Amino acid sequence: MAGDALRDLQIADELRGKPDANILQNLARAEEMAGRYGAADRHYDTAISMTSDAVSPFWLRAGMVKLQIGDLVGATDLARRVEVKFPEAPEVVAALAAMQAARGDVEGGRRRWGTMVERQRELFRDPK
Repeated sequence: MAGDALRDLQIADELRGKPDANILQNLARAEEMAGRYGAADRHYDTAISMTSDAVSPFWLRAGMVKLQIGDLVGATDLARRVEVKFPEAPEVVAALAAMQAARGDVEGGRRRWGTMVERQRELFRDPK
């Protein structure tokens, strides 16, 4: 099913003939779900370049993809831009905590993680 969605979005992108931010955003998400982080990063970057005047929540997903491919600076930059618009969103706090820890500041990441209420933290815990 995910493969079908990915193919459908690739066809939509081709049929459109020119870049479309919504198609690229959805294509990036499908690539991300398929574990194709390099392709997802390229699609997110293009979609963001087309919507750079208005920060959107999908920018956080793009930042998490950058974290996956090891671009800690790019990941943090996008997450901080989302944080400016959505400062209280627990998704942003969790993402920035993970990025901070990935940059080597594990204690700082834990402190940031601790700023969320317990119920919010439960949403982002690894179920293992």
